[in-house]
Amino acid sequence: MEVMIKKTMDSILKEDGLDPETCYEIEEEELVQWTSSVHKVIVKVKCNKKLDLFFKFLSDNTDISDSLDTEIFFRNEVTFYNEVMNRFIKFQQERNVSNMFTSVPKCYSAVSDGEHDVIVLEDLKAKGFVMLDKMKVMNPRELKLLMQELGKFHAISLAMKDQQPTTFERIKHSLEETVFCKRFLDKFGELYEFAISDALKMAKLNFSEDEKYLHKLNIASKDICEKMIEIVRAKEEDEPYNVITHGDLWFSNLMFHYEEESNYPDQIKMLDFQVSRYASPALDVSYILISSTDKQTRENHQTSLLQSYHRSLSDYLIELGSNPEKIFPYVVLEDQLKKYARFGLWLTLFNLPHTLDEGDSFQGQKQDNDIQEEAEGQTHTAINAVYSRKSQECQDRILDCIKYVVDSGYLD
Repeated sequence: MEVMIKKTMDSILKEDGLDPETCYEIEEEELVQWTSSVHKVIVKVKCNKKLDLFFKFLSDNTDISDSLDTEIFFRNEVTFYNEVMNRFIKFQQERNVSNMFTSVPKCYSAVSDGEHDVIVLEDLKAKGFVMLDKMKVMNPRELKLLMQELGKFHAISLAMKDQQPTTFERIKHSLEETVFCKRFLDKFGELYEFAISDALKMAKLNFSEDEKYLHKLNIASKDICEKMIEIVRAKEEDEPYNVITHGDLWFSNLMFHYEEESNYPDQIKMLDFQVSRYASPALDVSYILISSTDKQTRENHQTSLLQSYHRSLSDYLIELGSNPEKIFPYVVLEDQLKKYARFGLWLTLFNLPHTLDEGDSFQGQKQDNDIQEEAEGQTHTAINAVYSRKSQECQDRILDCIKYVVDSGYLD
């Protein structure tokens, strides 16, 4: 690992205008995660320059890598940084925008060739960014900032498709579906089915049989894996509204920066583009509205949050040189949510129990002696165990999410 870090560093320093022979020292801290091995690296260069970097490697646990097909997820993220984000940056620079979208960490290097698989990003913690408390929902200011930046991110796709359709066609096809595809669901589809089944059991205990919530949830959740494959598939009937999406915008993939001596967020960074795909923008929007809020927040702020998203998207489309009324009017956002917001519910039913779990959840870090199961069956057991120990708060939030989606007409 040290050899790969040094080799990558030599390349980065050379691109940064420094001689690769420049003396530097590396301070390293390793963080091991389920699908990757992460190294925080501080590089002190002789010329008093300092780089705080975040090295992300494929997991060296071959059992986990083989079970989860982590190389496919990793490759998709590399593609996002190299093919999508680099082209997005160039497109914005060519239009000389005044407030460029920068809510993705700077990428110094991204390689996936089977031998040297590494992504090197700026270390956001060193710049004052923090992750949110997973046990709490986002406050309205955090949600507004997230929606505004998501609007700008989606606007780049729409503007590029409008102005450079050939280039955009190439980059959209560079991404691959990593989760809702036959390859992955053949192994792990039953996990999603288990999560939906668990939610149905809760619904039966808390809603009467003649209530619309239980009835609509039961019908909509049948054949969930096949339906998810269809939901994430970009359809010609939805053009020209499809965009490059993040695909997994929840607390663990976001970092916020706050104004000094206040709780006002002034910057945000979106992380982990392993499941980025070309699809309806409603997938990202609905997942935020359902998973990162509670009942009170939705009741008080849903309309303003959607307006913040669309206003930001529209303003940035204008700055990029396209017409928002022609490309993405507000009524289209409403229609797309009616069609695809159930995506946000299904992901929430799967992920929320893991988010609020205080035990050894699937998303947590592992220790050397931790149970990183060698077989897919054992992995299933570890993940499913979370649902058996849901807190009352988790159950209440899930039930509120179901009611919200049904009351909004998103399961019609």
